[in-house]
Amino acid sequence: MPEQLGAAFGVDLTDAASFDDWQEDVIRYDDIDMLDHVTHPAYVYLFQNGRLRFWQRRGAVPDLVAARITVDYLHSLTYPGTARTGTRILGFGRSSITLGQGMFDKDGRCAATLLAISVLTDRATGKSRPWPEELKQRMLNLPD
Repeated sequence: MPEQLGAAFGVDLTDAASFDDWQEDVIRYDDIDMLDHVTHPAYVYLFQNGRLRFWQRRGAVPDLVAARITVDYLHSLTYPGTARTGTRILGFGRSSITLGQGMFDKDGRCAATLLAISVLTDRATGKSRPWPEELKQRMLNLPD
């Protein structure tokens, strides 16, 4: 089995204690296959909800472009049910940010992990730009 997502950053994304930013979603009928399992694309959408909540909680949704998204599917989520997604920063590059996420079922079992690398862009030029220090600090600190 390949290295767990997040391990290179010293973080276990399968451990709920690794997160302090949470989004809970109700699994919809549209999210499932004929066996009542949540489909692979639905996991990605649920993870996206967690990332959007993460940005909104920090008072900004920066101009980010996804450069890489990697998902490890660990066990099935089923309908009816809920998905609880934790999100955290794993690191910054000059213009990139790496987020780690874990998705947990109603019993607290980790169903999937995700590693997302996004690049901060200049909307006018479409090119990458460095993270302003003020914005980076806002991303690192939860609002009071």
